[in-house]
Amino acid sequence: MLATVTRLKLRLDHELTTEVSAASTALFRICLGIVLVFHSLEYATNSELRQFTTHTGHFFYWELFNWVRPLPDPLLITLAWTLFGAALFILSGVLYRPACAIAFLISVYFFLLDRYRTVNHDYFLCLVCLLMVLIPADRMFALARLLSPESRHDTIPRAGLWSLRLQFGIPYFYGGLAKLFEPDWLSGDVTTSIARSAGLLDQPYLFHVLDTRWIPWILAYGGLLFDLLIVPLLIWPRTRLFALAIAVGFHLTNVFIFDIEVFPWLMIAGTLLFLEPDWPLSLFSLSRETPTS
Repeated sequence: MLATVTRLKLRLDHELTTEVSAASTALFRICLGIVLVFHSLEYATNSELRQFTTHTGHFFYWELFNWVRPLPDPLLITLAWTLFGAALFILSGVLYRPACAIAFLISVYFFLLDRYRTVNHDYFLCLVCLLMVLIPADRMFALARLLSPESRHDTIPRAGLWSLRLQFGIPYFYGGLAKLFEPDWLSGDVTTSIARSAGLLDQPYLFHVLDTRWIPWILAYGGLLFDLLIVPLLIWPRTRLFALAIAVGFHLTNVFIFDIEVFPWLMIAGTLLFLEPDWPLSLFSLSRETPTS
């Protein structure tokens, strides 16, 4: 038994410390920068931030963080544009880790301002920014590396890649567990409300495809199976491309039907991390030729 545990530990250590291509994590860094650009512009131009700058209404503060208060108007707007600047640094790979730390702190501040208006997606974005501080995702496709070719290091420990995969796998799997133990979801009541609010039950063309009475049930149990199975299907090489197509289609559907801001785009970018680490190089034919002896 002890020998088996030792072998498993050695195998796990080898798996996590093995160097893999940094291409997929670098591409994710770029996607994260783009997502944060649009997220910061929402803060800077959206009426929700104006709610804080005008100090109107009642705020529901988080326990242990009820000392967090809105800053004066000019400082709040400055924070939003500082987040925009940090996003550009993340995108370019210049001062990438300090920029991730700044993005994390500003995002957490906006998250803590009002419990009532906060959504889980904001919390998830905070976690991703914090995790990226620890991962060397600027080793490829970064402006600093292009300017200094001699400083290039095109690999990262596999542990960094798996930590990001785990971060994105948790929302999928936890979403499935939440649906599994939610009677209103299993009964179709929640999805009926969702379908009605999205106008799916009022589309004439749906009658030519299926009875609209089945739409809530398809949404309910299709969503449940998707959340529970998508991560294993992405991990298994034989079903990976199929699962990726399903995941991308799912999130694009959310983009066009529901107003959940940048979250679907962030999840698409994170789902791409389950592909082989060097897939961007293979896709764009950027891999260097292997020297022959």
